[in-house]
Amino acid sequence: MKMDYKVGDLVYDADIYDGLNIYLSDLEFYKKWLPQNKDAKILELCCGTGRLTIPIAKDGYNISGVDYTPSMIERAKAKAFQSKLKINFIEADIRALNLQEKFDLIFIPFNSIHHLYKNENLFEVLKVVQNHLKEKGLFLLDCFNPNIQYIVEKEREQQVIAEYTTNDGRNVLIKQSMYYESTTQINRIKWHYFINGEFHSIQNMDMRLFFPQELDSYFKQAGFNVIHKFGDFTEEAFNNDSEKQIYVLSLKKMNTDFTIRIARLSDASKLKDLFQNTVLTINKRDYSKAEVEDWASCGDNLSNIEEMIKTHYFIVAVNQQSQIVGFSSITPQGYLHSMFVHKDFQDKGIATMLLEEIERYAISNGIMRIASEVSLTARPFFEKRGYIVEKEQKRKANQLSLINFWMAKELTK
Repeated sequence: MKMDYKVGDLVYDADIYDGLNIYLSDLEFYKKWLPQNKDAKILELCCGTGRLTIPIAKDGYNISGVDYTPSMIERAKAKAFQSKLKINFIEADIRALNLQEKFDLIFIPFNSIHHLYKNENLFEVLKVVQNHLKEKGLFLLDCFNPNIQYIVEKEREQQVIAEYTTNDGRNVLIKQSMYYESTTQINRIKWHYFINGEFHSIQNMDMRLFFPQELDSYFKQAGFNVIHKFGDFTEEAFNNDSEKQIYVLSLKKMNTDFTIRIARLSDASKLKDLFQNTVLTINKRDYSKAEVEDWASCGDNLSNIEEMIKTHYFIVAVNQQSQIVGFSSITPQGYLHSMFVHKDFQDKGIATMLLEEIERYAISNGIMRIASEVSLTARPFFEKRGYIVEKEQKRKANQLSLINFWMAKELTK
């Protein structure tokens, strides 16, 4: 495979690399998203010398690391050996990787996708991730949010960006200069190395820039859902001032078993039965018998359901036999009133399908914030999809007050 990476050899000198890259501010973020089951399989792409791989392995996870550079893999293996860890470190080009196994979580940290200079390179890697990610797995990555003003201000100006001593005793000073190449979207970066007080060489550190809407579109085009997009490792929502673009992604499910349509008035009695049976069966995990019975009784009045069908954007999911297996509704003001899946069709991606359609409708109608009162049972589902708890409350169902959560999500076009 023809290589077109434009990064200098000294950048990937393991001692030079380790001396420069000592921070771990991203570690806790990636650890937070690891599966609770430590038997889960984790894959880190562009693992370098194991900066993140090794701490994660020390926590007892089954993690593998892939990197293209022999010196990096050699150093990573040495670190693992010193720590008495069994980690599968693999020297390979991530654009053509084929490990013939699936992983529960895959991540590409440390701005590594900026070294994929062409769109075809990015899509090759995304295809590799698809081929290695389990159906319900997560794909995480971080990269910069391009700051053209900063690049222009610093263009061709040499600026000291690092000064340190390596493990093998070399005193390193790095000065950086850059200029932006708009035709390729590549920031042409040069690192001027001074070793032990003397000029050593100029090394390329070119980085392809990915703009926010561009990258969102690429992920969707490649078959991923954007579950979260953060602006920093504290999980602050991405905004205009964010220095980073940090993604939590999942595979899009090409679900042909179920379709979505607009609810009809003739559906009202079936919606009533679905709602009541689901509450009495599924929500009893988190609420008492008296509470679910009181909650279910809210569906007794068919006229209320019919009124919502008339006034809300009200959708239903149906299976191939035209049976209604889930429904959801949102008001014109952005209040998500309902989201219920048939008790016999749980964990089949139906709620995700419904919510994606609700959010699509909201954005197309200028609704950029969705709020909902979410049960104890449904809270984890909504949290995984970017909804934030704004308050816990007790809300009257029929005669009894039940605990739920006021949750909201800011939408982006």
